[in-house]
Amino acid sequence: MKHLLVVILVLSCLFSASCSAKMRSNLQGLPGREPQTSTVRSGEESPKPAPGSEEEADKSKQTTRMVIYTATMVLEAKNPDSLRKSLSGKISALGGYVSSSSLEVLSDNRKSVNMTLRVPSATFRKVLEELSQMGHIVSQSVTGEDVTEEYTDQKSRLRNLEREEARLLEILKKANTVQEILLVEKELARVRGEIEQATGRIKYLSHQVQMATITLTLQEPVPGAPPISYWNLGGTAKDAVHALLGTIKALTHLGIWLIVFCPLFLGIWFAGKGLRRILRRPRGPAQS
Repeated sequence: MKHLLVVILVLSCLFSASCSAKMRSNLQGLPGREPQTSTVRSGEESPKPAPGSEEEADKSKQTTRMVIYTATMVLEAKNPDSLRKSLSGKISALGGYVSSSSLEVLSDNRKSVNMTLRVPSATFRKVLEELSQMGHIVSQSVTGEDVTEEYTDQKSRLRNLEREEARLLEILKKANTVQEILLVEKELARVRGEIEQATGRIKYLSHQVQMATITLTLQEPVPGAPPISYWNLGGTAKDAVHALLGTIKALTHLGIWLIVFCPLFLGIWFAGKGLRRILRRPRGPAQS
């Protein structure tokens, strides 16, 4: 009985292999199916687009560079939790959003806020400048990744896959046997899977280019450390105005005091002057 089962399994495998070979030969013989005469091996360079082709035209049209901007910034500031809440509204007003946010307490009981901000690339530099005014910059880095070539290649790959899908659909209409239909549908499933991958990659690159990423860390200053010194233009101007108003107020008070006490001072001065004149008069001869 065991020998019989083994023989049946071997015959089934041979029959399946012969059917697969027949389906491949039938599919290649269908009208409209272009024979593949060459393949690109792993490690070999793919053929470059010929001059005047659509791939070459796409690369020439891609004049605007597609750059993905990312930045990392660490700031020391007081009340990082309150700054986190106010930042959400400011980022939303600029067309961005807060991708993630967390609050933790460090080993020395200092609060630390970690935020991931997504902002439009057009306002990327402006947001970095505003963030730098919120505290003392401990560290900052800005990077840009040029994905223009990858984006163009993905667009060309997608177009070629869509053409291959259209050819397979035409072949499917002319298929005569069940084996041929199954084989074409298998190829269609593979091509459509690659189309979905290329489409997803193109959308991802476009979104990353349009929205820059800023990883922000807000930390409380170390206790006992020197005061945070950073130039705040708005605060400096405000302090100067307050100092000017204080000076004007002090001079006004001094003028009022002088006006009130001026008659008294003048009376004392004239009295003293008269007394000195009296004391300086020569005395007459003594009478006998």
